[in-house]
Amino acid sequence: MKKGGLSEVQDAFWELVDKSEAAAEKAEANYSAEQHKVWDLVANNLHSLWFLFVHPALLKAGEKMGMFSGNIPTVKSLDKILSAASGFHVYVCDGVLDFAVLAYGYSMGYFPTTLFIRTMAQLDYIETPDMVHERFGHLVALFLKAYANAVKQFGKIALNYLDHEECVKALDKIHWWGVEFPLVWHEGQIKVVGPGILSSPGEITHAVKASRHLDTGEQIQRITVTNENAFEVLMDIVKGPKHNIHIFQSKYLVFENFEVFEHTLTKTVVLVMQEIKKEGVVVPYDDPQ
Repeated sequence: MKKGGLSEVQDAFWELVDKSEAAAEKAEANYSAEQHKVWDLVANNLHSLWFLFVHPALLKAGEKMGMFSGNIPTVKSLDKILSAASGFHVYVCDGVLDFAVLAYGYSMGYFPTTLFIRTMAQLDYIETPDMVHERFGHLVALFLKAYANAVKQFGKIALNYLDHEECVKALDKIHWWGVEFPLVWHEGQIKVVGPGILSSPGEITHAVKASRHLDTGEQIQRITVTNENAFEVLMDIVKGPKHNIHIFQSKYLVFENFEVFEHTLTKTVVLVMQEIKKEGVVVPYDDPQ
């Protein structure tokens, strides 16, 4: 945690919230024709893929939120829709947030969005989160109450462990595979739920259909998570190598259903944190080569 403790984290968060409306309105008034075209191209590409590979509840959510209407939706309109659906609000940030600030926002029912959009050369994937990732990904997922409730509770849990370095490392790993890149079983098929996949045309098919990783040659792991094995799965993630943000993933968690997803991120996570503290677990956290 930062030197000033939780109060400093709170101050940083609320300062962002206070500046959000003005920052969004200024940026939205100056989007170029090419930026609108990028949004429209991504939207059309994603819409067709979502019909095939994304959980139907998320497809309906994206349509209700106006993601495929051809226009970049405003922060104000998204905040209104999202707050009515799941109680979450939207605020503006610039770049990747400190984990403590992000977690505090989660705990308060807020999710950040940047105001920049990828270029034509980055239509399939971008390492730095942009509005495509945050809006097609996180905000659509947060339309669902089960996902929103899990994320909010995950944030509250994280605040209790910000002074424990190994727990913070573990939470970051669990966040990556559990919040950013989850899949869910639906009617006998694996469907996309994770924001990191939802917003990436290339990773949607990779996550659901690929047998081997195109870059590394590794066999793709899709690990089904149930209430019975969730603790073991999360501990394996915590003790395993850190995720690689530069390429498509080679491992995915496939939750049995949304109830298991919510239970894992709100109940099992606490057991994992307790285990780390009790047993003095050292969490590997070196960036992949």
